[in-house]
Amino acid sequence: MRPEIKLESRGGIDNRLVQVEGESLKFELKTEYNYRVGLKDNEEDGYTFIDPAGGPFIAVGSEIEGHVVKAIHKGGIVEFES
Repeated sequence: MRPEIKLESRGGIDNRLVQVEGESLKFELKTEYNYRVGLKDNEEDGYTFIDPAGGPFIAVGSEIEGHVVKAIHKGGIVEFES
């Protein structure tokens, strides 16, 4: 995977995923605006989705550039399957 993934966002909003240092499958969402999340039941650190302003909506199991999202963590961290 590339160290930075530019996401397809509406309205010229710059949303991207930037690789977490030392973690080849974890990326942090970088966005100009806030985002909303769906909380997992009985889990403080896990989200079911993350939705930045302008998109795209990212859910566990969705695919970005041919890679499947395994988990979404607090702090806007998106983890991909190996």
